[in-house]
Amino acid sequence: MLLRYRAAAVRTDLLEIAALLEHARDPDPACVTAIYELLANRGSPLYDPRVHVSELYATLYCVRVALERNQAPHSGLA
Repeated sequence: MLLRYRAAAVRTDLLEIAALLEHARDPDPACVTAIYELLANRGSPLYDPRVHVSELYATLYCVRVALERNQAPHSGLA
C-alpha cells in the first residue's frame, strides 16, 4: 500500500521530475528505470515502511540531477 505521507512529502519533487521527463529529448534510461521502480515496486520507499525514507530522497535527488544535467544546453566546447 502506498505510504501517503511519504508520497505527499515528495509530491512537488515527483511533479518536477515528471516535467523534466516530459521535456527531455533523450532521458537517461537509468533515470526512467529508477522512477519506474520507485513508483511500481512494492519494495520501494514509497510503499515499504521498512525502507528508510532517505532512500526516497536520494533516488529523487539523483534522478533530478541527471535529468537537469541532460537538459543543460551544450556550448559545443570540449
